[in-house]
Amino acid sequence: MRIDVHCHFIPDFVVAEAQQDPDRYGLQVDHGSGGVFFRHRQGYRYPVPDTFTDPHAMVRAMDQAGLDGRVVSLAPTLFLADQPKDVQTTFLRRANQWAAEACRAAPGRLWAMGAVPLPHVAEAVEELDHIRSLGLVGVEIACFPGGRPVDDPEFRPFFARAAELGLPVFLHPVYLGPQPGLEEFYFINTIGNPYQTLVAAARILHSGLAAELPQLQVLLAHGGGFFPYQRGRFQHAWHVRSEPKVKIDRPPLEYAGCLYFDSLTHDPLALRFLVDAFGEDRVLMGSDFPFDMGTETVVADVAEAGLPGPVLAKVQGDNAVHLFHLG
Repeated sequence: MRIDVHCHFIPDFVVAEAQQDPDRYGLQVDHGSGGVFFRHRQGYRYPVPDTFTDPHAMVRAMDQAGLDGRVVSLAPTLFLADQPKDVQTTFLRRANQWAAEACRAAPGRLWAMGAVPLPHVAEAVEELDHIRSLGLVGVEIACFPGGRPVDDPEFRPFFARAAELGLPVFLHPVYLGPQPGLEEFYFINTIGNPYQTLVAAARILHSGLAAELPQLQVLLAHGGGFFPYQRGRFQHAWHVRSEPKVKIDRPPLEYAGCLYFDSLTHDPLALRFLVDAFGEDRVLMGSDFPFDMGTETVVADVAEAGLPGPVLAKVQGDNAVHLFHLG
């Protein structure tokens, strides 16, 4: 099977409700020659085609891309961590239920991950159980939930429950507002997003979170950001400095068995390195569709890395079946 594990949905009710009340979700709905666009308060604007909002359009796009299935997750711009707790919690409950209904509309083609109202831990843990009851296959969170480090000790109950339920945690960067030096050239995305993933992955290993929860499984977006390509630097620092040893007894990569990576490197050499560095069982095909920083040719992109046939089969689908228990 060929399965894309990194692609996003937007519940169709968001478009109608944001259009009626822009203050409800902090979204302005624009209509132009290219269709419907969302504009966030931070200024970020992007198109909202029906491949975000319609499960039947999602299936048609899968067919065009040569995919057997997709594991979809909420567009991370809609985590609503800047909204009051009750607004965020209610919205994400509705979004998770919408995702479950979308999967039922395309059985065997669509699976979905849920989202939780972090940084509100009690509500997030409660929503994890609801996600499991809906039949969703994982949970997506921000690299900095509510602007806090992913390894914040207050988040431990969330990660413990996700590990107990066998729900992989998909870490996805989210724009957090202006960042010095990244204001121009779209660096907020091309540098900011991989940087967020780098920090989150490194903190998971160095904080002891991975050591404390050996069953935890964490999927990193965008080929793991900058993390895979500085793996040696983290190892070296652990051997020559005291600071990296504060919470872990072994070099950080010895705890990296919890980490999985999507294939979205936009470079076949980088993808080949990623597979060689972390193993053929730890990389899963991902497109970031339908955002413009994704790819519409994910099957061909992965094939371009020149992986041996059995390894290619794992990356293009077998690893997704195993990690998300797709059956």
